Amino acid sequence: MGGPVLQVLTYGVLTFCLQSIMMMGNLQRMVEMEENNDKRSKISRKKFLNLSTREIQRLVIQKNKPRTGIFLADGNRRLVMTLTGLTPGTDADGFYHEYLKIVTRYFRENLKVFFDYGLNTLFFPLFGPSLLERERAYRELVIPELTDVLFKSETWFNFYKKYDIRIKPYGNVKRLDLEFPGLDLAGKVMQMAALTSRHQAHTLYFGFFSTTWLGIEMIQQVNNFMKSHGCEPGRKQMIELYYGEDVPPADFFINSTRNAGLGALPPLISGKETKIYTMVSPGILALNRETFRNILYDLLFCREPTKAKEPESSEYTPDEDFSRELEALKEFYRLHQQTVIGQGKRIGKFWVLDV
Repeated sequence: MGGPVLQVLTYGVLTFCLQSIMMMGNLQRMVEMEENNDKRSKISRKKFLNLSTREIQRLVIQKNKPRTGIFLADGNRRLVMTLTGLTPGTDADGFYHEYLKIVTRYFRENLKVFFDYGLNTLFFPLFGPSLLERERAYRELVIPELTDVLFKSETWFNFYKKYDIRIKPYGNVKRLDLEFPGLDLAGKVMQMAALTSRHQAHTLYFGFFSTTWLGIEMIQQVNNFMKSHGCEPGRKQMIELYYGEDVPPADFFINSTRNAGLGALPPLISGKETKIYTMVSPGILALNRETFRNILYDLLFCREPTKAKEPESSEYTPDEDFSRELEALKEFYRLHQQTVIGQGKRIGKFWVLDV
């Protein structure tokens, strides 16, 4: 019995060793493919991350990408709880007082990152419809106060002036006055838009109760367009009707924490060219110079197709041997056959993305 058993064990060990060697070879090919991608890009990720801010800004301007981005900063209440130890249920006034200070401080740094690296236009969904369903303290303390800070304070006006930022609201700004009568919140927003209307370097679109579907006001505008032009508006005309001007398609959408912000995407400007990035930590905390540099490298070099046609294209002519790349791709798919991005876990009462 010892002989056959030994043979089986030997065969099993040899098979395992051969499979391991093959796997290591495929993994090595995957590493080589990544290195080749760096060579094709003319700059490695490591070198790119070590460039100065001005050098990266020049690259962004030279490539004319990214021009337009969307940033959804989710998870702010959780962040404030972790930083202060306060909760809205025990001391609402104290909690939301700290909330306003922390959120506005981080958000200003976020904007510096985006615009220092050459981004032209940023969409920021400020207040979504779901915020009106939150507890009374949030609605009454945060929405009016945050509106005052961003659109009435001298500190923020000076910031917009220094960075030459033009403020443009979109969505349903008038709803601010319906929900908070007597405070003239919509007037404050429109006044800041007027004060910054001559700024030219950057445009910051603030979203107010906007959703991916278009509301009754937009339907009325479309009807008026059809009456005056005798035809349906195209996509460009729809964008101009909704935003008041033409807007380039969004190059990226940065989401955070719960990966649940697709409903906040601004209408009409996102599509197949919009790359989605999800940060595990709350957005205002996670979006810093290092994370945005990594996103920019992906946008500028990794996502950009090579000059040669992809082998899956019907226009491809076999001027390159893709066999090694296909083998590495096959191994990558095998390794990640059961990988699902978007799964999470619980830390007590909190759900977080698992990485």
